[in-house]
Amino acid sequence: MRLNDCPIASWGQHPCTHKNDASVICSVDHWQLRLADGVGRCDGRVEVYYGGVWGRVNDGLWDFKDADVVCRQLSCGSAINVYNHSKYGIGKGPVLMNNASCNGSEPHLWNCTFTQLKHLPIGDDVGVFCSDHIPIRLVDGGSRCAGRLEVLLQRNLGNRVR
Repeated sequence: MRLNDCPIASWGQHPCTHKNDASVICSVDHWQLRLADGVGRCDGRVEVYYGGVWGRVNDGLWDFKDADVVCRQLSCGSAINVYNHSKYGIGKGPVLMNNASCNGSEPHLWNCTFTQLKHLPIGDDVGVFCSDHIPIRLVDGGSRCAGRLEVLLQRNLGNRVR
C-alpha cells in the first residue's frame, strides 16, 4: 500500500495533533533509487544504490519510457521531462547502470534491461522531472528513513498526514 492509496480528510477540517501523526520505517532493498540535485524528491539526477554505494545511471538514449519507470517507482506520477547531465550535473559516484532500456511497464528500473558497470568516469548521467512534485519529509525518527511524515502544503512544511 502507498500513502496515496490511504483515505484522508480534507486539510484543515479536523484538529491536527501529534495523536494523528503517521510514522514510516523504510525497508532496505538490495537496489534503491533516488533523484539527486533537483528541487524536490520528484526531480533530479537518477541515482541507484547497490553494493553499499550510491552510483550514477548513464544512458545516451534515455527516454520517457525509462523515466516513467523511475517516476512510478518513486510514487512521483509520470515523467514530464527527461534530461542528460547538462541539467543536474555529473554525479560523484561510480556508474552502476548503463543503457537502461525499459518498455515503460516495469515496476522498478532494475527490471529493465541494462548493463551493470563499476567504473566509467564520464558519461551521460540522466535525470527526470516527474509530475507529482509534492515535497514531503520524515522528521524526528533518528534517520532519513524513519519518523513523522510531513507534507508541504501552501509553502508551510509541517502539516501532518493523518
